Amino acid sequence: MKRAEIVRTGAARLVQAEGAIETAICDVADLISYLGRTRMEEKIALEIGDEAMTSLVATMAALSEARSSILSAHGQLNAVKGQLGYTTVAVGTGEDKFTTKPKGLLVVENTRESA
Repeated sequence: MKRAEIVRTGAARLVQAEGAIETAICDVADLISYLGRTRMEEKIALEIGDEAMTSLVATMAALSEARSSILSAHGQLNAVKGQLGYTTVAVGTGEDKFTTKPKGLLVVENTRESA
């Protein structure tokens, strides 16, 4: 396998892994929100499911740490790419990382079907 192919394939897999972590963060946040709102709407005592909620919050913290870790690895792999002589090879999502981000709340319609 040529080095350029190794760099491109590795970069694509890195972006995929970063996306998987980001998706997991969103999914866990959605679950925490759903459980909390459902508990309040149904007037279920706060003590019910407290250990599970604590575990979910710990999961979110671990995912946040994983996100930071993979961002660090991304930078380190960029240096490895340079060591292999491929500083001009770039693979990513195609989005500009430095654009101004919107402020406020974004309302997203739930497109998932109920189980």
